[in-house]
Amino acid sequence: MNNPKFIIVQGEESIQGSNAWKEFRKDKIGASDVATILGVNPWETPLEFFERRIHGIEKPKSAAMQRGNDLENEARRRINEKMGRNYQPYVLQSYDNPNLIVSLDGIYVDEDAVHIIEIKCPGKKTHEIAQSGQIPFYYIPQICYQCMLTGAETAFYVSWDGMSDDLVMIAYEPNKELCDEISLKVNQFLQDLKELKAPIG
Repeated sequence: MNNPKFIIVQGEESIQGSNAWKEFRKDKIGASDVATILGVNPWETPLEFFERRIHGIEKPKSAAMQRGNDLENEARRRINEKMGRNYQPYVLQSYDNPNLIVSLDGIYVDEDAVHIIEIKCPGKKTHEIAQSGQIPFYYIPQICYQCMLTGAETAFYVSWDGMSDDLVMIAYEPNKELCDEISLKVNQFLQDLKELKAPIG
């Protein structure tokens, strides 16, 4: 899976959730951090995230997050079966900026084209948003950032309730304006971390 945009992370650092992975990503920006940096994460402010990074505090895993992790493998199996592909989880690092990484739920490369999925196994309210055909606004920066780093040709937001046979799959196409905002604010956040300059709010 050779690609000029990213490096495939190898070894223990590539095992999502492992101590080595946590250590690897603690001074980097991953896709799940982007909504917070943009100020659209309902559960954490940019200042709270900044303080966690400065003090090396790992975000505690909620019951909802654990449920999502527990269901992810089965969801990916169902997606692969439905689409006739072999999406697999990978940790990737940007060639141009090693401080930028993504821990993908699934990536599939076919004839040099990159395809990615972002899997969510959320609660009823969030799943109903997907059932209405919309990606929840607080997850859009995450998948946009993934597309930016990988150069993905196709991307799908996938929501599964963990019980039914219904996989909700919503195609996503990056928005240039959002891409520009992400690039600007992520780089500014990294600079602020370096200078110990806390964001406002």
